[in-house]
Amino acid sequence: MKSAITILPDALDFTRLIRAGDTVGWAQATAEPVFLTRRLAVQAAGCAPFRVFFALTFAADLAADHPHVSVTALGGGGAGRRFFAEGAGGVVPANISGLCDLIAGGRLRIDIVLLQVAGPDLAGCYNAGLGIECLREAIAGARLVIAQINPALPWTEGDTRIEPGAIDILVPARHPLLEVPPRPVGPAERAIAGNVARLVPDGATLELGIGGIPEAVTGALGAKRGLGIHSGAIGDGVAGLIEQGVVDNRHKEIDPGVTVAMMLVGSRRLYAFADRNPKLAIRSPRYTHDAAVLGHFRRFVAINSALEIDLTG
Repeated sequence: MKSAITILPDALDFTRLIRAGDTVGWAQATAEPVFLTRRLAVQAAGCAPFRVFFALTFAADLAADHPHVSVTALGGGGAGRRFFAEGAGGVVPANISGLCDLIAGGRLRIDIVLLQVAGPDLAGCYNAGLGIECLREAIAGARLVIAQINPALPWTEGDTRIEPGAIDILVPARHPLLEVPPRPVGPAERAIAGNVARLVPDGATLELGIGGIPEAVTGALGAKRGLGIHSGAIGDGVAGLIEQGVVDNRHKEIDPGVTVAMMLVGSRRLYAFADRNPKLAIRSPRYTHDAAVLGHFRRFVAINSALEIDLTG
């Protein structure tokens, strides 16, 4: 098994690591290793021309018109929309459920993977914390894997274990985690959430998207009983429902008693709730978004919002 080298944060030099034409990808959404991506943005002008890939980003450090950097993304959500203000030429037309296969099959090549990890534990393993998405596939095919060891990151259960041999460079760097706290709920959001809540039966298994409306719905579900969660993302509202006993996952046909999600999108309250919590599992989209898995649930309710809808629906 290969051994990772550890370097000090100030010694990390992307100009020496990136080759012309490389694609650099990183853990998405709140799991983004912000120390690493900010350093990449600062050093990008001195690098050979390269491409970045992300599925969803909330950070806004890399300039949208950087002359050395081209961008490919799964979509223009969050802060990533700035890259596609003039058109969607760099958007990968795929569902998140198919993204892992695109990466594993080499159709979407990622040469350098950036992530942040907690640990190591007594076995020498690390933990991806807030989300795993397609990191395993990206790591398996990458030439170089750089991991920021961030003590602020929670240790989560599920698919988040990272073997030490998967990492090439370790960079110890504590850095505040990206947070997406709940937005204030106004009269319109409250009315929509109330209407949606009336459609949710007791004992249902819920999928919740990101955004103000899905989060507002969690605040309207307080009178429900026996709900379960199998979702791409969960926020602070789900943690609140678990603490209230509204979500107990006891009626789920699979993973009874366990909340399943691909990533955590919330505040430090959610991250503290998730830390070493055996009743919460962070799983790959191969599991969270697989139609055969979702078909196990007899009362499955998906609650999502959208910015735009194309002609295919």
